[in-house]
Amino acid sequence: MRQFCPHCHQAIMINKHPFSKSMAKLLLKVAEQKEIGEPFHLQNDINLTKSEYANFQKLRYFELAKKSYQGTKRLWGHWELTHLAELLIKKEIRIAAWVGTFNNEVVESSHDRIGIEDAWGEYDIPILWAKRAKPISQVEGTQMRLDL
Repeated sequence: MRQFCPHCHQAIMINKHPFSKSMAKLLLKVAEQKEIGEPFHLQNDINLTKSEYANFQKLRYFELAKKSYQGTKRLWGHWELTHLAELLIKKEIRIAAWVGTFNNEVVESSHDRIGIEDAWGEYDIPILWAKRAKPISQVEGTQMRLDL
């Protein structure tokens, strides 16, 4: 059903954005180069295609990326990946299969949930993260069991 603005009577257009294969690829591409919460300049710090650059901001609709701030001051052109992006990449959560936006705000979302592997297929966790990983024997509070 078509909705109309009660003030100007124009048709309200809700744009639907699916979490697609290209968005999954873009998220993994950035995660290969930047850590969660690390601010980066979208044009200067990441080598993106024009299409990837144009679509990057859609990751914020899924709360996977956000604009960066230093205190209360906005760092123009800077973004960072969120903790939800890390959980999604590690296959610990699933997100809405699509969201609907109006005036750059999410106004509706799918009840169906999707993971990166559903959109992209099987993948390896980004190399940057694998380099940070410690062997289980070095993680405090754990003991390696060799009798398994």
